Amino acid sequence: MVYDKEELMSSERSLLEQISEKEEELKRENDIICKESEDIISKARKEATRILDTAEQEGKREADIVFEQHIQALSQDIFSIREEGTCEAEKVRERGEKNLSLAVSKIISAVTG
Repeated sequence: MVYDKEELMSSERSLLEQISEKEEELKRENDIICKESEDIISKARKEATRILDTAEQEGKREADIVFEQHIQALSQDIFSIREEGTCEAEKVRERGEKNLSLAVSKIISAVTG
């Protein structure tokens, strides 16, 4: 079997051209896939950021609600303590007034003796 050198060269070039074309095609496909992957990652990052922002906002709202509830409870406690203090002060004042005339009499007796 005799091979023609030009035919072999042409055949090799044709094969090399096919390989080269296939490489270019695969490179283009790879570039497209890389771009799509980057887009997916970018969208995922944006979505993750949005989710975190939403969670932070909701967490702040919930914290504000709980804080306000505690402030209201504390305000009620403060009001109750003041009321109890006012009532106790009134009782002490009333006892003092009841004993005032007796105390004045005892003081006068002690001084005049």
